[in-house]
Amino acid sequence: METGLDELRISLDAADARSFRVVRGRDYFDRIVRQVRAFTALQAEIGAALPKVSLWLTGLKETFGQLIAFIELAHAIGVGEVYLQRLVYFPEGQGLAAPDQALFERLTQAESEHISAAEATARRLGIAFNASGATEPGTSLARRTADQPWSLCRRPWTLMYFTAHGRAIPCCIAPFSMRGYEHFTLGDATQESLRAIWDGERYREFRRRLLSDDPPPTCANCGLRWSL
Repeated sequence: METGLDELRISLDAADARSFRVVRGRDYFDRIVRQVRAFTALQAEIGAALPKVSLWLTGLKETFGQLIAFIELAHAIGVGEVYLQRLVYFPEGQGLAAPDQALFERLTQAESEHISAAEATARRLGIAFNASGATEPGTSLARRTADQPWSLCRRPWTLMYFTAHGRAIPCCIAPFSMRGYEHFTLGDATQESLRAIWDGERYREFRRRLLSDDPPPTCANCGLRWSL
């Protein structure tokens, strides 16, 4: 709060300790919930509007049924925003995430109805319920038809991402899309100001290509199966 942070996003990914352990592989659920509850209580006590705190749930077949409980949990611990995030996976098998866990393009009628019920719960509790990319949750899980699906991404115009070493990169997914940071590094925060990076030629060229038929290689498949 003292640093002036605008947002605090918490990837909780489950509504109970058992499911969290399955998804995350660690027994940290109760600790995280306790700490978030204490943080929002402190914010309320001193009247601090920022940072805005949000809980994030990755849309997995294993945990999707917990969506309503997840929203209720957010309300119980004083969090006003919940986001449904698409699973990032690689058909080639890289990492642990697998296509059969994902909801994207595989949403059943029952699951669609569950989203509608979750939206109703969120409205009743006064929780803002969105999908990553500030879209409606159901829209986030449906494939969009577009000749240039990568051009739907707005992150290079609205957000900046940095590695621990100061590399400016277009999004958090870029390092997983291809090897070699040199392919998608847009600036160096240890050597340049944020404004110089944001307005610099590398960022401008990246944005131009994202709106063209020749996107940056790291973005070529984005918008098809990944979170925007």
